[in-house]
Amino acid sequence: MKKCQWVSILLLCLSLGAFAGDEAGKAYQAYLTAVETGNPQQIAETARLAYELGSKEYGKDSINTATLALNLANQTRDHKAATRLLKPSLAVFKATYGNDAVELLDLYLALQQHSDGGNSSYYHNYARISERHYGKHSYNHGIMLMELANAMTRNTPRQGRDYAQQALGLIARQAQGNTVQRAEAEFLNGIYAQGFNDPEQAIAHYEKVVALFNVLDYSHPYALAAHSRLVPLLEKEGQSEAATTHCLAIGQMTPWREDVEATPLYRKEPRWPRSALKRRQEGSVILKLTIDDKGFVSGTDLVENRGSKLFIKETEKAVSQWRYAPRFEDGQAVTAVTTVKIDFKLH
Repeated sequence: MKKCQWVSILLLCLSLGAFAGDEAGKAYQAYLTAVETGNPQQIAETARLAYELGSKEYGKDSINTATLALNLANQTRDHKAATRLLKPSLAVFKATYGNDAVELLDLYLALQQHSDGGNSSYYHNYARISERHYGKHSYNHGIMLMELANAMTRNTPRQGRDYAQQALGLIARQAQGNTVQRAEAEFLNGIYAQGFNDPEQAIAHYEKVVALFNVLDYSHPYALAAHSRLVPLLEKEGQSEAATTHCLAIGQMTPWREDVEATPLYRKEPRWPRSALKRRQEGSVILKLTIDDKGFVSGTDLVENRGSKLFIKETEKAVSQWRYAPRFEDGQAVTAVTTVKIDFKLH
């Protein structure tokens, strides 16, 4: 659920008149066009061009330049480069709007997203301004905290989990009926629980996501993602029967492709035979797998082996425990065949 690229709400809400009639304005219009087409490379290129031209035309202390810098920072995965853009922009935003203005929220969110986790003032200030502007117990504050928790998964997960839990509580309490936002908050809490090795809580959150979308009757990527995360969690807990429900759901949602190797939903890596490891022997095994109508591997046939014959035994033992989304034909799960290649490579 982490957002590597997003479009600044502030920038899109700016009056186009502020950028009209100059080269930076034209570049900004090109950026908006790229956003509409959804081409990531064009979005990044036009964001950079708009910022470079804006810096020359408006000056480094202009709110226009600061906003273009924020927009560019939100298109890069280079965290240090993004932070170099954002820190001067924060000073300009404060000078323009004040230290507690709602306009600062995007800046603090971006700084948190790209920080190394050492500066707690970013998330503290974001939460403080959101609470002050929207109200401590409001639904909108819950949405803002969810965005913040989303930005904290990489660098400050412990504090991020606290915000994710607060967000879920506010959204669940204030939402009228079941909402997509509630499902998103449940999913985010599932990610945090999984990251902190709390499978019981993770399963509970992901199952809530599935239940919410069943009620909403709304197709959403989080529904598929929740099913996909539940399979390995349940298998590791020894709940294969419960995992089957989600294997079947994924099979119904995603078409089986004959031209590519099917991706297992749950897999165990083969054990490296000790004798082969001592000899530093490498190799590979290709197997043809029969996947039954519940996603279990019901049969294996050797296609090719390179290396020790022990590789075959260990590979067959491991893949027999894998789970797949079964193939569906005319609405019914059926048996299918796929291949898998396991490489035994020394690093």
